[in-house]
Amino acid sequence: YFRFAAAAGTIVTCEMIARRLGSQLDPLIQLLDANGRSVRVDETHAGNDPVLVMRVPTTSDYLLRIANVTKHGNPANVYRVNVTTKPFVRSAFPAGGRSGQTELIELSVLTGDGETRTMVANVTFPSAAGSFRYQSSEFSGTIQLVSDDVDHRLDDQPNETRAAATELELPGAVDGRIDHARDVDWFSFTAEPDTAYSLVCQPLPAWDASLPTLLLVDEAGQELARHRGVETEDGVARIEWKASTAGRYFLRVRDQQYGVAGGQEFVYRLTVRQSNPDFELRLASDNLDVMPGETTVVEVKIVRRGGFLGPVQLRFRDLPHGIEMESAKVDGKAKSAKIKLNVGKNLPLGSWRVELVGQAKIAGKTVQRVALANHSGVDSQGLAVGP
Repeated sequence: YFRFAAAAGTIVTCEMIARRLGSQLDPLIQLLDANGRSVRVDETHAGNDPVLVMRVPTTSDYLLRIANVTKHGNPANVYRVNVTTKPFVRSAFPAGGRSGQTELIELSVLTGDGETRTMVANVTFPSAAGSFRYQSSEFSGTIQLVSDDVDHRLDDQPNETRAAATELELPGAVDGRIDHARDVDWFSFTAEPDTAYSLVCQPLPAWDASLPTLLLVDEAGQELARHRGVETEDGVARIEWKASTAGRYFLRVRDQQYGVAGGQEFVYRLTVRQSNPDFELRLASDNLDVMPGETTVVEVKIVRRGGFLGPVQLRFRDLPHGIEMESAKVDGKAKSAKIKLNVGKNLPLGSWRVELVGQAKIAGKTVQRVALANHSGVDSQGLAVGP
């Protein structure tokens, strides 16, 4: 329990940070009055960590109770809690902007009044393309935004039918929202023959309200491809597709919770562009425990882009003496592989920094990609306090 004094009308935000630190704690937090009775709060989450926002009803002392859902304790159940007198940012729209430019963004915040309020901020997007977390002295928490190297636009309404689809210029990005439970957004674009395209619909924030799905059809309405964000580790719906003929194609964005849920927090960012053959390697964690005299199996995922279907040769760089890797060549089209590491009986205790490298031939050139992995402080929704 923690006790604090607050004046009537003040906003009090309590943000728990545990899973985003890599803690084993499954946190449960409550705000109570001086007599131990629950008070009315707005509730949300930052990743797997709970957040409470209270508009103080009367000037008095209040209690913050922190517990573990499982009721078990150990030294690994560490946490940090931020208690501020600022509103908590929930979502942003649009959730992206052009790299190096300053744009006006609407922020949805919780103030403890039982409803979401809107704040406006001028955000300068980094010159480098990619996701980043925006923070301001005006509110508590951070919000995920995307800096992109292509022009972007807002979703034009109404576009809930294929006949009313919004035309996209390629390469391009569009910021949209699933405004209500039965909302559907249609887009169209012109494709060139024998050209690969990358269609990506990213929920922002990741693993929050929005769970996007993509459906690609031709002018006759014939389905060409579909994908659901819930089938991926990051919640992003992706279609890697190659046009066989020139023409106009249609892309539908719909939420996995269609008919059940929608609203201003159901934010997504759709990008459509030509894609070049490439690949990524991903590991589940950035650390690996091995035991002398045993064999350890490492699973790696191969994310293929732009129609790349070639084989990939895997190897560990800077393996210590005493650990041998069995040959690992991933066949074309394979999306995962298992690597065996044979650990010698006389391997000394210690820690080593190694890299998993994949090598492949793309367009006649040899390319190498180093595997990416989350550190232990990234929770199951892909959020962490640090990078």
